[in-house]
Amino acid sequence: MGRVRGSKLEEAEFTASDSGGRLDQRARWRHWSQLLLFASPVAILGFAAWRKRSVFEDAYIYLHVVQNLLAGNGPVFNAGHRVEVFTGPLWTFSLAAGGLLTPFSLEATSMALGIGMTLAGLSIAILGSARLIRQIDPSKLLLPIGALVFIAIYPVWLLASSGLETGITFLWLGGCLAILATWSSTIQLRLSWYGIVILGLGPLIRPELLLDSAIFVVVVLIVGWADRTWSGRLRIVLLAVSVPLAYQVFRMGYFGELVANTAFAKEGSRLNPHLGIEYLKNFVNSYWLFVPAALLLAGAYLPLGAALWRVRGNRALFWAFVALPIAGVSNAIYVTLIGGDYLHARLLVPAFFACCAPIAVVPAARRYAISFFVAPWILAAAISLRPLPSLYQLYQGTTSIAQGGWHEGSPLTDWYRGKGIYVDYGIFDATQIRRVRVEPGKDIGLPALV
Repeated sequence: MGRVRGSKLEEAEFTASDSGGRLDQRARWRHWSQLLLFASPVAILGFAAWRKRSVFEDAYIYLHVVQNLLAGNGPVFNAGHRVEVFTGPLWTFSLAAGGLLTPFSLEATSMALGIGMTLAGLSIAILGSARLIRQIDPSKLLLPIGALVFIAIYPVWLLASSGLETGITFLWLGGCLAILATWSSTIQLRLSWYGIVILGLGPLIRPELLLDSAIFVVVVLIVGWADRTWSGRLRIVLLAVSVPLAYQVFRMGYFGELVANTAFAKEGSRLNPHLGIEYLKNFVNSYWLFVPAALLLAGAYLPLGAALWRVRGNRALFWAFVALPIAGVSNAIYVTLIGGDYLHARLLVPAFFACCAPIAVVPAARRYAISFFVAPWILAAAISLRPLPSLYQLYQGTTSIAQGGWHEGSPLTDWYRGKGIYVDYGIFDATQIRRVRVEPGKDIGLPALV
């Protein structure tokens, strides 16, 4: 009898141990599967961005400023001329740090930094999205639906390495989502001082990101309004504006201007909605963005937003979830009103990222099934959807590159006749452009431009 009871006991212990082993194995498999799903869009974007790496012409403005800065002439385009010709101070100083600390050329440094910051921004956004969604669905497998939508469009691949401030914009937006997600999931709704400072950095990345910073800070203030004193509210505002205000003092003292020279050159305060609408239509229609917008709104934003709103006693989760898309839409409206940009999608891609980031991952559950039908669009966008002709086709940009490129035999380069200096005499009238080749060393002899 004792031996029988012992045998049954041993069998029960073995069964329990075997069951526990299977559970551990299943947990490990689930853990690694989740990490693989999180890493996949980052790896795909890294491959695509590296394959399409290039430096856009406007990036050489940044690079020449950095050359002068490293040579001791200050952040200027021409030594001795105190003119702020760059748009993004943080990107300028990031390039300078890269040029100072690495042995590579500034062009290579700008591409590496841009791609690296883009991938870091996407990774942080995925983790921030997961942190929010785990508050309502802690056990489901998370699918990178929004992340795949973001990486599917062609301009994201090009702009990652463009030498422009796009990569640092993605990094900042992803960081803001992670900061808001962490803040909203704590019981006391406490935000670190450096988190507040980061939320306020928008205008130092691009001027229009002031809108995004303002929205993020307002969300933090309003949600915790009742639990803070006036001194606490003032502290948040002062921390948020501290770095931009310090740079503004430097700008006024060093350059003698209230805003960068690009604000005057590109008429940043002048409304050109007719051009902006064409710019927006070219971006939306090129990639059929109304398809993922409808599917993600119905299958991800509405059910997730409703679930976060119902979390008892913590409306902060909901506002952290919608802060980035509100900022993204506001940013897109501003860009449209001022007339857009001559580079296809450049000023709208940050808004696109902001709208995709909170739903970078979506639970693998039936209530979110509508969002899964975006998969065919993701494939179509990645494989075949490319920029349509636009008002900005005259100049080298992603539109021109996608339509044949600046290579021998392309209709875009039928004017090219070998090495030389090429002058657009009719540069102020697009219908009168005449390209004239001048032998190296010869007098260009520009006619008067009336």
